[in-house]
Amino acid sequence: MIPQYLWIKSKRLERQEDALKHVYKLTDSNGKQLLLGPTFEESITEFMAGADVLLGTDLPILMYQTSSKFRYEPNPKFGLIRCNEFLMNDLYTFDADLKQAAITYERVSQVYEKIFRRLNLDCMKIESVTGNILLWRILARISITRFQW
Repeated sequence: MIPQYLWIKSKRLERQEDALKHVYKLTDSNGKQLLLGPTFEESITEFMAGADVLLGTDLPILMYQTSSKFRYEPNPKFGLIRCNEFLMNDLYTFDADLKQAAITYERVSQVYEKIFRRLNLDCMKIESVTGNILLWRILARISITRFQW
């Protein structure tokens, strides 16, 4: 669970007007608004903001997180293929500048590709529309996602 105030503080709710539409919302016994985490950028950034002052030599810092994610799907289709809860491995990086971020991105991409090859998984690398998120999809015989090659 993540406190909703982090989404207010980061201005996610201003940038994505419908951000709360697909999120499970809760209120604790003290009236604090909480969200079942669909994503954790704000939580990781808040954690890093509270860290001791970092020197350029400390960077890049890579923070991995494997956790259950929750997204509210009003009409989930195909049972477990498109569900409300799923397990995801996220990597958040903190780099000194954009040049270092590009180097980190490439190195991490190569490592994931090597892992998938060793596991003999048929994967597809997908970049988001914004270009700052990289996904790998493991191709399966049963899927609601259709790819054109």
